[in-house]
Amino acid sequence: MHLASPKVGQLLFRLVNHLTATQQEPLTIVELGTSLGITTAYLASPGSRNSVLTFDDAEDASDIALDVWRELELKNIQPVIGSIDDTLQTIRTKRIDLAYIHDAYTYEATMRFFRQLLPTAGQHSIFVIGGIHHSAEMEHAWLDIQDIGQVTSTIDCYDVGVVFFNKHYMKKHYKIRI
Repeated sequence: MHLASPKVGQLLFRLVNHLTATQQEPLTIVELGTSLGITTAYLASPGSRNSVLTFDDAEDASDIALDVWRELELKNIQPVIGSIDDTLQTIRTKRIDLAYIHDAYTYEATMRFFRQLLPTAGQHSIFVIGGIHHSAEMEHAWLDIQDIGQVTSTIDCYDVGVVFFNKHYMKKHYKIRI
């Protein structure tokens, strides 16, 4: 179970807030790894019209998360419990506006989840990858994600990597600290 730092939560909140302000339609947000539901709350808070699908295989953590969301009066979150590999295939959306992948900090899982979500990425979609410097294999996954053809720009924020698909952005990879 990985809890995002408050800085990462605030970054996610700001990204969703920006997308909500610039998009005409409600956003579809996907989180892989619900944990205690705190990061999910950051994703759900900026827009009650947005839909947040949060995937996790730990049923006991989802009870805690449900209490957190109830306390915060967040009604736009849909938990999906079960093996992420199995349940992620049930997504019936054409476009994911923001995806936060932070469930398994391994090369294989990160790349598998990224590739599963990639067909749903639109020009204005943003994917955020957790733990990009957690291990050598995660750093390798981060470099491989940067080389994927649809990826136009990335930002290495140390704790997370932010991935853009906008063809109007110059192909560049930035490093900043948040």
